[in-house]
Amino acid sequence: MAESSFRLPSLLNVTDGNVTENFKKWKREFEVYMTATGSDKKDAKVRVAILLHCAGPNILDIYDQATWIT
Repeated sequence: MAESSFRLPSLLNVTDGNVTENFKKWKREFEVYMTATGSDKKDAKVRVAILLHCAGPNILDIYDQATWIT
């Protein structure tokens, strides 16, 4: 099925409330979305892009500032 037929998970909230609980709830929503859309079977680079898109601009900023060892 096309990804557009499913609601995206809410943005990941890392600034308000209980961040641990926020992440647990968001992670579950994201896992359901990935399975429902068949995206869990896509290439790792695509899965990371979907995760960053779904998590929101704050998380993308954090990701972009990280130093990655390759």
